[in-house]
Parts: sequence; structure tokens; C-alpha cells
Amino acid sequence: GHLIDDEAAKIVSSIDPSRFNSGPAAPALSGHVAAIDGHNVIIDLGSNNGVAVGQMFDIVRVKSLIDPTTHATLHVNENVGRLQIDTVSQNASVGHVVSGTAAVRLMVTSQP
Repeated sequence: GHLIDDEAAKIVSSIDPSRFNSGPAAPALSGHVAAIDGHNVIIDLGSNNGVAVGQMFDIVRVKSLIDPTTHATLHVNENVGRLQIDTVSQNASVGHVVSGTAAVRLMVTSQP
């Protein structure tokens, strides 16, 4: 009973909460492949969105299907490649595929 409560109180008082404050997480970026020109893949995200040269993006195909039980529409993300950004303008970026494939209208996502 109270022996456990006393030990728990000691543990709680010894924890330094400042060690766990990492601040707000940076938002994930999500956009689309706008065009492909040779080996260049152009996406609809740029410096206005926080994209930087060298940043990596997953290239994602979104599959939609109907759940046979609930008849709800389900959306599943399938990673089909990786893109590395080479140049950045205000509202678009150009990169190259480092693995997998890219196609126009596929989604691109990046975790900061």
C-alpha cells in the first residue's frame, strides 16, 4: 500500500521534467510530383514550405480500397521510391530519384 506510494513519490520527485521538453515537433511535409524531365523530378514544394537542398523525400503511391466488412474506403500508402532534392525555388524543388521510381501525381512526404 503506502510503501509503494512512498517509493513512487520519491521516483517522481527525482525526475527532471526539463530533460523531456523537446519543443514542438516540426511538421511533416507533403506534396506531389508535378513533372518529370529526364532524370529531374519536380515537386510542388519549395523554400516557402521549408524544403532544403539535400533533403530526402519518400515517393508514395496512395492506394484506395473498400473494406469488405464495413464498406468504408481505406487508404494505404505504399513507398515506391526516395527522392533527394538538388535545387529549391520558392514554390517548387527539383530532385533526383535515389531508389525506386517516380511518376507524375505521386505523393512525396518528408519527416524533418
